[in-house]
Amino acid sequence: MSFTEFLSIFVEPITIIVLAIWGGKQGYKYWLKQKKEEGLYLQRQSKYEAKLAAGKALWALLRYISESDHDENIFRRGELNESGKKVFYFRQEQANHFITELNDVFYIKGHGLFLDQTTKTLIFELRSQVFGWLHVSKKSGEEDMKITNAKKFERINQIRDELNKKLKEQILVEASINEVL
Repeated sequence: MSFTEFLSIFVEPITIIVLAIWGGKQGYKYWLKQKKEEGLYLQRQSKYEAKLAAGKALWALLRYISESDHDENIFRRGELNESGKKVFYFRQEQANHFITELNDVFYIKGHGLFLDQTTKTLIFELRSQVFGWLHVSKKSGEEDMKITNAKKFERINQIRDELNKKLKEQILVEASINEVL
């Protein structure tokens, strides 16, 4: 048996073994890459779900300052005044419920962690406004206090509209990013 015959017998199996080892290494690298991407995807998914839950929880709080009249609304619509405009009343009990629920949503449940800075600023301004109204109504001793400062009341409506818009944007942007992933 010559050397070339001897070599030809072993070249084919050695080539197959080398290719199998190389292919196994490449497959393992690909598997590691996929696992890493899966972990990142799961992190993004978890963050999206937390932002969505925060948006929904905050959205539920907007019922306290909604435009429609209902039992939970802080500002009750009343009769028409002399100039034909609606008179609004601030309700202490609903304001206290709002403050309590806001603290629960924002801090205890931790949804405040997943809100952007603009939304947080609006929420804190809203809370400050409600605290101010609460202070004035407690001093007056009226459970349902007639609102005489139209400018402050208008700011509440502006905050509500801005929060509506901001929360919708946040939820829709996060949803569109999540679809891409």
